[in-house]
Amino acid sequence: MARALTVAAIEKWKPDPERRVEVPDAIAPGLYLVVQPSGKKSWAVRYRAGGKPRKLTIGPWPAFDLAEARDQARKAVQSAQKGGDPADDKRHAKRASKDAQAADLDSFAGVARLFLRRYAKPKNRDWIEQARLLGLIPDPAHPENRDDPPPFIMAPQGPAATPARKPFQDVRNRDIRAIVEDIVDRGAPIGANRTLAALRKFFAWASARDDLGMTENPAIRVEKQPEVRRDRVLTHDEIRLFWLACETLREPFGACFQLLLRLGQRREEVAGLRRAELNADLTTWVLPADRAKNKREHEIPLPAAARSILQGVKSVAGQPGLIFTTTGSTPISGFSKAKIALDTAMIEIGRKEIAAAGGDPAEARLEPFTLHDLRRTMSTVMVDELDVGPHIVEAILNHVSGHRAGVAGVYNHAKYRVQKRHALETWAARLDAIVKGQEPGNVVALRATA
Repeated sequence: MARALTVAAIEKWKPDPERRVEVPDAIAPGLYLVVQPSGKKSWAVRYRAGGKPRKLTIGPWPAFDLAEARDQARKAVQSAQKGGDPADDKRHAKRASKDAQAADLDSFAGVARLFLRRYAKPKNRDWIEQARLLGLIPDPAHPENRDDPPPFIMAPQGPAATPARKPFQDVRNRDIRAIVEDIVDRGAPIGANRTLAALRKFFAWASARDDLGMTENPAIRVEKQPEVRRDRVLTHDEIRLFWLACETLREPFGACFQLLLRLGQRREEVAGLRRAELNADLTTWVLPADRAKNKREHEIPLPAAARSILQGVKSVAGQPGLIFTTTGSTPISGFSKAKIALDTAMIEIGRKEIAAAGGDPAEARLEPFTLHDLRRTMSTVMVDELDVGPHIVEAILNHVSGHRAGVAGVYNHAKYRVQKRHALETWAARLDAIVKGQEPGNVVALRATA
């Protein structure tokens, strides 16, 4: 018997290790939740077209939340009642899209889509990350195609924007070198090397085919960049100024940056946070495996301070149920500009405080840091000042290294739910004290190297 599905019920539904389970919804006729033995969940709708039973796959949960799945199911049933066949329409549209993309083999983007479909997706779990490194992203206007490479679009400021402006066969060594050096100039040598590795693999595949006109790999002679291990940790005073500066940023960047420091999660994971990933009382965030960097589902307890940030973010209507968005259809982007605004605000606040203390505001300097350094800052304070065990910190950061790597990691599947919640609540209290200046030596002096 069908029953009205709820977000809480979907989150708690346990898979049957022996078979796939279909859970019908009583609200939207024909809609059902598919639960695979692996635990993956998706949506589909059953209807009749031409007197025959038909099925349309809507997409994965939680990428398609409950409200969106019901809306898609209603539209499919209505289309079938008017004589249409949504599943057949989707199949024809997908075939037409693939044919159109395959015909565009004179462009970098066209060949990259073919590479993703023929090579990367079948062979690599992280093919979407490879797509991103090549400058291709899912089209936000068509979320139903987010797992299908042909409709991917070029990111306007993506790493591969330079070769995208010329015919694929004309891409040269200097174009690839320019991409790598531009990323290095932005302070991301590790990102530059990852992009270079993706480009080398892509062009090696392309040059091995005799139908693409690429006779040699233009990325093979581009040097790998030296990687300097980062150890930047913000001081307590910088943490306080960071927090104050976040409150001056345009929405929702300030709240997003503050949540990065509260929870220590990765930038893209926080920026892409969806309401369907949060439980009903906002006490837990479950990051799905397909959004986690290490492809492992990650459970993050939310202390009251983090819940307060989420509740303060103004909602923007949109299909995916995004928290941090200005469009309603895509997560926030433009982090470089937001980070510049943050640094500027931190220095300005520091100058005012130095002047108020009788010093020379012109001496205010801020040692460069990245948003990723916030993770290191939180983990350092947890271990050094709050006596949180390294294995608990690794569990919070979703690191598969140290205590969670090797043989120990095979046998240790503990979630550490209680310990993680206690650690994050302890960190929240410590962070609040730092922000309020409730500790010795809270006189501001941003006088590190420029």
